Amino acid sequence: MRRLTLALATLTICSSSAFASGGLSCEAADENLVLAIESGVTHGLGGPFFNFKASAEVRVKETPPSLAKLNLDDRLVHHWLDGGRLDLSFYGETEDSAPHGEVEIIVQATVQDEGSYAGEYTLSVFQAEPVPNAENPMKFTGKVSCFVE
Repeated sequence: MRRLTLALATLTICSSSAFASGGLSCEAADENLVLAIESGVTHGLGGPFFNFKASAEVRVKETPPSLAKLNLDDRLVHHWLDGGRLDLSFYGETEDSAPHGEVEIIVQATVQDEGSYAGEYTLSVFQAEPVPNAENPMKFTGKVSCFVE
């Protein structure tokens, strides 16, 4: 009987809602950037993402061609989802023989209503051979909307 009680207590603790999972999606679309993000999210154990998918189309004409369309699935370098705040940071650089270039995309959003987040993205495009008369890195901002369950 003692083993049964211990087993039931362990099962109750291990099956708590702290280990539930949900989903995350974000999107942005304007003249500078089209961004799409989807992921599963575990609520507990540090909130890891799983089945993470993300892509970006950098529409800034001076962007190096190899950085204009990006698969961001493995380029998430930082994420934070806690306390009504969502922060995501992506980084990519040229991988071909073209002059060095870098793209950084940062998403910062806060909860508006239950599950609905709104905020801004910051897009930075750096080139080793900068565009004449342009900032380097070039920086752009825009609106992003996200849903978290």
